[in-house]
Amino acid sequence: MSDGDNDNIKEMAEKLASYGCVVLAVNLYNGEVDITSYQTRQLITLFDTDAGIENMNFAASCIQKNHNVQKLRSIDWCFGGGQSLNLTLNNQNMDATVIYYGSLIT
Repeated sequence: MSDGDNDNIKEMAEKLASYGCVVLAVNLYNGEVDITSYQTRQLITLFDTDAGIENMNFAASCIQKNHNVQKLRSIDWCFGGGQSLNLTLNNQNMDATVIYYGSLIT
């Protein structure tokens, strides 16, 4: 999971964790949290795709190393959905990704 770690993202992470998943919500906005749609648009315009992929790959490797996770999956919504796809396309250890109305890469 990604984006700005707002309350919605935290709630979804907790729900997934309640099913026994190891969940890590990665903040892709350099520690900023998006509260309003205006803030979200501003943060997205400043987003560095390469740095985001590096951040997500580092998070994925930490999960594998620290929690002995066998299968990695990514899920996110909107802008983060596109970033979930970026992670899967740029990490050979990913088993699946779920994209809820995110931008697709061709």
